[in-house]
Amino acid sequence: MNTITLRLPDVLQARLQSAAAANHRSVNKQATVLLEQALQVTPSNINADAKTQFDALMVIVQKARAEPVLDTRTDNEIIGYDNNGLPA
Repeated sequence: MNTITLRLPDVLQARLQSAAAANHRSVNKQATVLLEQALQVTPSNINADAKTQFDALMVIVQKARAEPVLDTRTDNEIIGYDNNGLPA
């Protein structure tokens, strides 16, 4: 097992000590658990979650695109801008 030295701000050290006490762990064990949790989040996990959210969004977009067009006016006609981009 390797040893490292960390320089922590006083506030962070106090929070680490409080969390260790609350979890009935040593400060070393608490830091180890927190590092293990943090390092389990890999870019592939993040990308997989983002892909899932993107896929869900695309389902909504496809449903919206499948709806019939009820208003045949152009975007500019609906918003009320003329050809120069000024309010009509």
